[in-house]
Amino acid sequence: MEPGTGATLFLGLQALGNWYLVDLLLNPVLLESSALMVHTDPSVIIKTEFPLHRLSVFVLSSLVWNFAVHSLSRSRLVSSAESAPRHRLDYEAMLSAGLLITIFSHLTIVLCGIHPTMCPMHTLLSAFYVAFNTLLPATRSFARESQPNPITEALASRTFSRLQGVSTYLLGPTDRKFDRRDLSAQLMNQFATQCSIIGIVASSILRVLDHGLQCQRYPIPVVYGFIYGRLAGVTLCFIWISACSNDRKPR
Repeated sequence: MEPGTGATLFLGLQALGNWYLVDLLLNPVLLESSALMVHTDPSVIIKTEFPLHRLSVFVLSSLVWNFAVHSLSRSRLVSSAESAPRHRLDYEAMLSAGLLITIFSHLTIVLCGIHPTMCPMHTLLSAFYVAFNTLLPATRSFARESQPNPITEALASRTFSRLQGVSTYLLGPTDRKFDRRDLSAQLMNQFATQCSIIGIVASSILRVLDHGLQCQRYPIPVVYGFIYGRLAGVTLCFIWISACSNDRKPR
């Protein structure tokens, strides 16, 4: 398998699956509301939140899809590298780090202009959606690293270690100790994460330009920005890695 292909497959399936779930679960609600609110003032539309129960179904469906893709990816990874040393993932510390990433995502969404008291459950669900979609791909790498000892190290220390490792893995710099395949996977995750952050910020701030459209309804701009930013990041990184690989080939 070419370097980066495994990460591209996982992140691509993840993003495409989320895009399909948007088209299946969210867009029909927006189309139905568009017909009902055709004569509604645009200032009212932008303040009308998306139905919470529909958003909950979407987030739950995305969680199931992500775990299905993750399980498939893990099984392929194990079968292709039986001789590689494997370590037990410290799930307790990773869950704690995931909680902190959810809080960071929540603050990021609030800083984009969403008032903390406006639709708090929508913001919490959106932050959780962003956090697990971002963190889950990184566990493919951390599962192959040596983990802190849960017996000799406190949970706070292990959580800080995992959070520091996740932040470095997703936001840079790249780890030169990785082999070519793992380095490509890290670059793919970094491109996807950084582009998804840009997508969330841009979509949340610029949603006022979609005057009178249903996609202004909160938190649809956050979901759209995250998904399209992630797809753009994976695509750009795959093109960049492919170009670099072609340059290294002997002519």
